Order: sequence, then structure tokens, then C-alpha cells
Amino acid sequence: MELGDVRLHYVGGEVSDQEKLGEELWPKAIANARENAEKTLKPMGMKIDSVFAVSSIDFGQIRGEFLQGGQRVVVTGMNIPTPPDKPSEYRLEMITIDSTAHVIYLISPAK
Repeated sequence: MELGDVRLHYVGGEVSDQEKLGEELWPKAIANARENAEKTLKPMGMKIDSVFAVSSIDFGQIRGEFLQGGQRVVVTGMNIPTPPDKPSEYRLEMITIDSTAHVIYLISPAK
């Protein structure tokens, strides 16, 4: 790119219609969760009766935030957060879009 005396240090990207894309991906994430649950249950002779809960946030994370038991998190040398590597001056970022659905199903034996 010819920019004269301008030097680029970082180029970032994002999706302009992120909210709309999220709305389109959510039903696919729900359907995928159901398919995976059915594939898991079939060999065990079980079936889905109903849906108990659906969330875009992991239920363990929700439980930890609402039902804190006073437990402290210990950060060891392996888990110390480190700043991300500075990207190359000329490398564009990869944009990844995903939608995760966490579902709790009520199940019973298949008849």
C-alpha cells in the first residue's frame, strides 16, 4: 500500500452486521446442541423429554457468579494471564464468528 509517510502499526477488523449475524447463528447453535444431545443419548437408550434451560453463557459460569461460596481462585505460574503477542505489522486479523448454546435437557429411557 502506498501511503507516503504514513506507517501502519496495526490493522484490526470487525463485522459490521455482528448483531444480525448473531441472530442468524443462534437458531443454528440451538439445533446443533439438540442434534449432539440426541447422538449422545441414542447409544445409551435415552431420549430427550424436554428442555430445562438454554443459555449463551456456560451454566457453570452462571452458577459461579450467582452462588459464590467464598472460594478463591488461585493463580499458579501456569495460569498467569499474559498480554497477547503483538501482531505483525503487515498481517491482517482473522475474523472468527461463532455462537454457542448451552442447553440442559430433561431425559428419560427411550421406549
